[in-house]
Amino acid sequence: MDSLLASLREIGREIRETLLRVIGDPDMSAITGMGADGTYTHRIDRVCEDIIIRNVKDLDLPVNVVSEEAGIVDRGATTRT
Repeated sequence: MDSLLASLREIGREIRETLLRVIGDPDMSAITGMGADGTYTHRIDRVCEDIIIRNVKDLDLPVNVVSEEAGIVDRGATTRT
């Protein structure tokens, strides 16, 4: 559990660093598509979600991902932590 929490914190740090770099960039509000929830996807939504999903896969974290953009990314996780 501690390593999972540490990994999630590291993902959060990467997102924070990314947001600090792009804050104020009007291109980040551009609509890039439609999310799984039926709302518009903005570039910043996609950037942050891509960071999360890439890290979850690369680190082989035992979690499923539920998001507005991609919907459910089923990685086979069956336990609750």
